[in-house]
Amino acid sequence: MPDTDARLKRIHDALDPDTRKDGLKLIDALIKGLMAGEGAGKAKVLAPEDFPGAHFLVKDGQLVLRAVPLDDEEATNLPQRRLHERIVRRLGLLKEYTDRVGNTHRGLKVVIDEYVVEADRPFDEIDIDVLWSVGNGLIAQAEAFREFNSALSTSYPLEPEHLGVLIDVAGLHGGFILGFERGRDLVDKADKARLAAQIIAAIEKPMLGLLDGLSRQHDSVDARTRQFLAAVAEGVRAAGWDTARTGHTAYAATRNALLAIGRAILWVNEKGGTIVGGLALGEIDPAFAETTKWLQFFAANSREIMSFAVHFPELRAWLGGIIDHMDDEQK
Repeated sequence: MPDTDARLKRIHDALDPDTRKDGLKLIDALIKGLMAGEGAGKAKVLAPEDFPGAHFLVKDGQLVLRAVPLDDEEATNLPQRRLHERIVRRLGLLKEYTDRVGNTHRGLKVVIDEYVVEADRPFDEIDIDVLWSVGNGLIAQAEAFREFNSALSTSYPLEPEHLGVLIDVAGLHGGFILGFERGRDLVDKADKARLAAQIIAAIEKPMLGLLDGLSRQHDSVDARTRQFLAAVAEGVRAAGWDTARTGHTAYAATRNALLAIGRAILWVNEKGGTIVGGLALGEIDPAFAETTKWLQFFAANSREIMSFAVHFPELRAWLGGIIDHMDDEQK
């Protein structure tokens, strides 16, 4: 396979505002050249599967969380509904306490704000995958501050009442997730998918960089998804990779978001094509301005993407081959 970093550098140069002279024409010409030349004759690389955790899609040019609603059995689980009501009753006090210390404990506030958004909704609208992911950050924060306060640190511990509510809600959340078969399956898969220490050390920095970058994409990532990604990153920062499965949550969110973006780029290319019918991408994709932004994101973050994916062969091959295999189905 041709050097992926060099290929992405060419895309980056083409998309950089300072060097882009001909707008869509230049981009179309570059992609045409890649498809007609170096990408020809290569086998199609199938997209890896999403990892257990939150799922995403690109809708109207924006990255959004893909809702996975409760099934009939889950939605009619009365004990779970009552446990959810107990959690909701505690959220107001937890948010009030957290807002008071938001300036000194920004990461805690990011996680609590997002947890409130996902938990304080009608029971029938709960998304277990998303709530589990954010809740892992909640549990990590609770464990981190419990140890922090126990050590009698002078560096801004939580007030006992605040810590008590945080620990209480974290405990209720854990029981709530385990009350669903899907929740137990998520926990089981996360525990079986533990990564080696050297891989964690290699991917944590680029992973957090990608999550931070996506959470700042105001035009291309919707508000709820930005808040979710920021909370997932803060969960890892609060207490480390292994605490409350926050590392798995962050890995799954990063991987699944990149897969959703990559699928969207390839879908635009495959459905319109710059070769078949002689159409330019800009002519057949009304939202191509958004697709261009995702190409820019891939190019600008190519080093982080490849550093994140390098230890996972299928993921690396697919992300690295996005440009190579554009419109393979049409050739």
